[in-house]
Amino acid sequence: MNTREWFSRTLTARLLFDIWDDYALRVGPQQSRILPKGPLDFALIAYDGAPLPQPIQLVMTRNASGYYLFFGQVRLSSGDQRNQGLLPDGPYRLRVTQPDGFYQSVTLDVVLPSSNAAYPIALEPGATYPYLPTSTGLRSRVLDSALAAPDNRVAGVRVTVRGFPCSALSDRDGGWSFYLPEPDRMNPLPRSVEINLRHPTDNRAIQRIVQIEPKKLNKLGDFEF
Repeated sequence: MNTREWFSRTLTARLLFDIWDDYALRVGPQQSRILPKGPLDFALIAYDGAPLPQPIQLVMTRNASGYYLFFGQVRLSSGDQRNQGLLPDGPYRLRVTQPDGFYQSVTLDVVLPSSNAAYPIALEPGATYPYLPTSTGLRSRVLDSALAAPDNRVAGVRVTVRGFPCSALSDRDGGWSFYLPEPDRMNPLPRSVEINLRHPTDNRAIQRIVQIEPKKLNKLGDFEF
């Protein structure tokens, strides 16, 4: 789809974001925050509590310090549309996504114009996050036993592993992957882990302890609510 851009110049950013790769930060030896992999899309999806007719795509600038800044420039779809000036001040809901699915999407409430303080956003791994090939992975699928296939696959299930950072979400086919941090002498991987799943609509929970083999993708079979 062709797009065109319009903008009004401002001397200061109207929105400021501090965004980092939360998985890389938690499992790595570094002490500073790690910038996200790949581009990010920013879209306003609601104003003053009411959904917008269509998302408003923001044009962002990343400065030398790694912060993402919005100066009032938005991206319009092609057609006979007219510039409508700066976005009105007030509360908005913002959605941040990574086009290649490296990270889970994030929604948060922001106010235009913002103060000088940056909105913090910790991005968690998505379905295509580029893990190291030597990492120890877990893979499974989530099903609902009350439904018949293929409608029994459950999307949006939150998956956590006790004692490890971040989380995973099941995709539209019910599949999910979770990778554990690289072990070292001080922090070897356990022989088993506790996996917890939470249903996205009715809050049902699954808890299972599974045996794992290091440095391979462990296929765990299906989880059923």
